[in-house]
Amino acid sequence: MSSLRRAIKNGNYNNLASRLFSSASLINNVEFAQMERTSHDKLLETREKILECSLNQVSQKGWTLQNLMDSANMLGYPSVTHGILPNGELDLVSHFLDKSMKETIFSIKQEDFTNLASKEKLRKALTIRLKLNTSFLSTLPEAFAILASTKGIPIALDKLLTLVDQVSWNIGDKTSGMDWYSRRLSIAGLYTSTG
Repeated sequence: MSSLRRAIKNGNYNNLASRLFSSASLINNVEFAQMERTSHDKLLETREKILECSLNQVSQKGWTLQNLMDSANMLGYPSVTHGILPNGELDLVSHFLDKSMKETIFSIKQEDFTNLASKEKLRKALTIRLKLNTSFLSTLPEAFAILASTKGIPIALDKLLTLVDQVSWNIGDKTSGMDWYSRRLSIAGLYTSTG
């Protein structure tokens, strides 16, 4: 005999009710978690669409909150939807840096670096990255100013160090120990002085 039937037969309704409610609660929690995950995915998708649309408008509208609002409108969302980007313009600049890094790494992996000297590998990799700035040259000072803000500095440093590490690794730099640090700092200095 099942425990449910035994509880009914013995008149143990408190135990029966607690089991039913805990089962219903578990089902509700699972359903809620699935709804929450779906909502989060939709939020990330909406965020990505707005950032990508805004990035395409940077040359005309700059790295501005107005650009984000206009892009939300162009995509059929109310202009207040830019609120899902809590850092506003900084989120747009960060999106650009992330996208550029992915494109840089992809391009580096397509290149043949086997017969090049270390300096040539680095020059070629950084040239690939810097060419991605070409269509944004007129607005880059604005992007740099956003990155120089109080909120932007930690993000700028994180993006720079990640880029340097990824570029170094993907051109075959396997240094370790103190050489690893000095090499990364040298590359970061070279990259920032040419950007």
